[in-house]
Amino acid sequence: MRRRPATVFALVLALLLAVSGCTSIGLGPRPDVPTAEAGTLASALGAGKLDGVTLVDSAGAQDDLTAALGTMGALPKVTVGTITVSDDSSGYIATADLTVAWTLPGGDWSYQTQAVLEHDSEWKVRWTPAILHPQLTAQTRLVRTQALGDRGSITDRNGTVIAGLTDGYRIGLDKTYIGSGQWESSARALAKVLDINADNYVKKVKAYGAKAWVPAATVAGYSAPAAMYDVPGATAQKTRVYAAAPGRASTFAQPVVGVTGEASAEVVKESNGEVLAGDIVGVSGLQLLYDKQLRGTAGVKISIAARPAATASASPSGSATATGQASATPSSATSSAGAAASEIPDVVVLERKAVAGTTLKLTLDTKAQELAETVLASSAQAALVAVNPSTGEILAAATTADSELSIATQGRYPAGSTFKVITSLALLRKGLTEQSTVTCNSTTTVDGRTIKNYSDYPSSKLGSITLRTAFAESCNTAFVSNYGTLDAASLADAAGSLGVGIDYEPGFYSFWGSVPSPSDPVARAEAMIGQGEVLVSPLSMAAVASSVAAGKTVVPSLIPGTSVTPTGTALSGAEAKTLQSLMSAVVDEGSGSSLKGIVTGAKSGTAQYGSGSDLKTHAWMIGYKGTSLAVSAFVYDGTSGTRTAGPLLSAFVKGMS
Repeated sequence: MRRRPATVFALVLALLLAVSGCTSIGLGPRPDVPTAEAGTLASALGAGKLDGVTLVDSAGAQDDLTAALGTMGALPKVTVGTITVSDDSSGYIATADLTVAWTLPGGDWSYQTQAVLEHDSEWKVRWTPAILHPQLTAQTRLVRTQALGDRGSITDRNGTVIAGLTDGYRIGLDKTYIGSGQWESSARALAKVLDINADNYVKKVKAYGAKAWVPAATVAGYSAPAAMYDVPGATAQKTRVYAAAPGRASTFAQPVVGVTGEASAEVVKESNGEVLAGDIVGVSGLQLLYDKQLRGTAGVKISIAARPAATASASPSGSATATGQASATPSSATSSAGAAASEIPDVVVLERKAVAGTTLKLTLDTKAQELAETVLASSAQAALVAVNPSTGEILAAATTADSELSIATQGRYPAGSTFKVITSLALLRKGLTEQSTVTCNSTTTVDGRTIKNYSDYPSSKLGSITLRTAFAESCNTAFVSNYGTLDAASLADAAGSLGVGIDYEPGFYSFWGSVPSPSDPVARAEAMIGQGEVLVSPLSMAAVASSVAAGKTVVPSLIPGTSVTPTGTALSGAEAKTLQSLMSAVVDEGSGSSLKGIVTGAKSGTAQYGSGSDLKTHAWMIGYKGTSLAVSAFVYDGTSGTRTAGPLLSAFVKGMS
């Protein structure tokens, strides 16, 4: 029989392969592209946990990922690109292109990696640290170090520094100078000098190495505390620190300006990777509100470095940093794979330089602020706000030193009789004039609620009197008895015309007052004299005095270029002139005669708070001098506006003259 040529068999084999299409012999049908599986992997990398990812070999994979994340301080966002399916001698495999993006100071850092999946009845990921970064291995991890740039200063209107970088010292114990038996005693002695927690510092000293320098605190000033040199082992290193300007108390303007401190875990989390644990950030006040501007952009370096001996941890952690200083690179040790860390050189994969923060300028005047704080020094809890009515700029916003909250700009208290400026405007708009007759009785009753005048109200001014006299002498009953003259919205409308009760956003933390429109007759009557549901701040009452002085609605500003446009009903010229006359009457012929010759116009206020028979009083005084100065003074617990707040306003205005 004739044998067929070999070429015939080759042709038949080629035809068989062609008929089989894309399916290789023995591999079965081609599986679907593993889009869902790649997406699950991307989400898992972004969460830092491989839960839900089907792996070819899961042993140690999570520990690998945790270690590889190293000190990045945040987690990446991973997205899936092109997925290519192919086959090899062992089966089908898929290659998924991934984009890994990290949020860092100065902008995102992104790069491409690949993940390989293999199919064995289902798609499974071949785990390798290179999925996170192409240069990672089982012996290395990502290491992020960060250096903060110089924090921007906060200055007054003239450029005088209120808070900024200044000379200082880092103080600590050098354990090479003292024996182990003296560690605790020296730590406690130094803690006492620096007024820090002694127990915590003792633990820190014991935890550091036998030859370590253990930092205790950083202090501002041109010299270190003299008492520290009596402590064995204590040393000081010159540095630059962010603090109040030299020569001023650390609390100078602090309730408004705020403070800085190490970033909390919450701040680190909310920063999405821009801030690391240990970074110095704004904690309160303007330091917090303008933190990004003041902080600038931190310098950052990402390296591929050897893993330390302990590769597994609960979650990625940040590396500590300090203002103007780079955080120390985490120490190397023998890796889990047994390779000596010293044999694996660090490879820098990203490096950005720090950008210093920029200055924040305020309208405050340092001399006015110093004067205001001096005036308040003898008061337990008080505030004073000074404004230039012609410009609306805040010259001083002082709160007593023991108050963390800026009572001056954020306090919420009943206004007492200072609110009668607003009530008078509302009555003027209903047709009353300065000379309109009102009734001033010793008491008046509204729906069962008895309201009386203050204890020192002159009996000679009872009976039928003019609105001018009622305002000048501050007759409660004359105003309360007119509550029916006003509709529910009249007080709120008048308040808005004087800068109160509208929630403005002026670029600093502030409270502009709350003036409800109650239907309840008692609440409406109480609101006529600044009690009941009415709440104001010293800032908002400074707006009242400023608006009267300027003859137009004034909304005080603290940051140049951020003044807001008033949205309340405009104050007319005739209304402003009458209010000026009423406030002048307080000084010239009424209850504020002690301020005659000191201010042009004023209004006192005494607001009761508490319950039952144990009522206390907030003391208020507002006033203005021409169109150059308006002041609001407040004392949390006082005798009366005239006796307690009046002298504070008087001392401040005299000091500014």
